[in-house]
Amino acid sequence: MKRICLLAALFASLSQQAIADDSVRSFYAGKTMELIVSAGAGAGYDSYARILARHFPRYLPGSPTIIVKQMDGAGGLTATNYLAGVAPKDGSVFATVNNPIPYLPLLGETKARYDSKTLNWIGSMASEVGLLVSTRASGVDSIEKAISTGMTVAATGAGSGSYFNARVLNRFIGTKLKIVAGYQTATQGLLAMERGEVDGFPALMWSTLNHTKPDWLVGDKIYILGQLALKPHPKLPNVPLVSQFVANEADRQALQVAFAPLAAARPFVAPPNVPIERVNALRAAFMATLDDADFRKDLERERLETFGSMSGEELTELIAQVYKTPADVLANVAALSKD
Repeated sequence: MKRICLLAALFASLSQQAIADDSVRSFYAGKTMELIVSAGAGAGYDSYARILARHFPRYLPGSPTIIVKQMDGAGGLTATNYLAGVAPKDGSVFATVNNPIPYLPLLGETKARYDSKTLNWIGSMASEVGLLVSTRASGVDSIEKAISTGMTVAATGAGSGSYFNARVLNRFIGTKLKIVAGYQTATQGLLAMERGEVDGFPALMWSTLNHTKPDWLVGDKIYILGQLALKPHPKLPNVPLVSQFVANEADRQALQVAFAPLAAARPFVAPPNVPIERVNALRAAFMATLDDADFRKDLERERLETFGSMSGEELTELIAQVYKTPADVLANVAALSKD
């Protein structure tokens, strides 16, 4: 009888799954989906989205057509607020958003009109690793020297990622980074390094270094002092995580909050209240696409990678963990993002 009951339960489960699959296939067949990008054309978010859109339909039941649409503005808030409040809640629209987006409501951003815990996170295509770097001419060849003697670093203005990360390092690691703000773009900040105007940059993204400055990775161009990340990049085995230099558990938690956006650097998300079977189908198609050989070839041609990619379930869990951070720790991090 036990075997009969187990078989009956198995057949019932398979039958329900088949019904769900048929429902998803019926919905997406012949459908035109929208993939919204919360950054401008040509940006890293846009590049990842367009490559995903090229291969993703093969793995989604019904094989819909995907149209990529730009909706940049307010650091991704425009697109995310649209997704939460206006976009159809049927699974026909999803988005890739700026990686701080999941945490802005937690840090007190009043323009964030969404609840990150009710959005349906599809996954992240890659992690990002920020790098504290210095010029060889500066003589600052270790984090210890950045702590003991300090250095000047370029930043793109109060509120920017480079400005925020420099303040994070000063507050929680004890570095003495003198921030030279006012550069319009990170590219201008890197040029300032080359011209000798500053000693370094507080959070040069690994993808930027690998994509636009590969010559800096060879010869005597720069020192890479530390990694701003929750886990180290495999191509930088001898570069320490800056979290190794924190003094206490509260500071370690603060770095987890500060670096969570980098851990899931290319997040994809669907609106709230999408039927669960469609959310599951989107998540499954996302992970299958990341394993697709042609998809990976397209990424390689663009010098992009999927190091640290996350499933929807993993991304949802990361966001949930950050939202459990004690209020006093959150307040310390939030203060560093203000002018």
